[in-house]
Amino acid sequence: MAPGATSTPHNHDEYEMFFITEGTGVLRLGDEERRVSPGDTILMTPFKDHTLTNDGDTRLRFFTIWWGSAEAIAAERAKWAAEFGIEDDATGPSQ
Repeated sequence: MAPGATSTPHNHDEYEMFFITEGTGVLRLGDEERRVSPGDTILMTPFKDHTLTNDGDTRLRFFTIWWGSAEAIAAERAKWAAEFGIEDDATGPSQ
């Protein structure tokens, strides 16, 4: 990410994790803001607005992974609840 660049604020139904490998910046996660630098690992939960800004003078490098959309998690919970004959009372992706 070039100096001065900011990612578009967004959210999604997957978990996402950033691994900062080079440079510094600011991560906004919901209403929170934190500095990031090499070695930081940040977990974003589904549907949490987030954006990353490179406020440094050099590039900000990171890699990211996504997994487990909320729909996939809900389907998996329902499958196991049915298999074991238990009631799945989850009311949404955060449970």
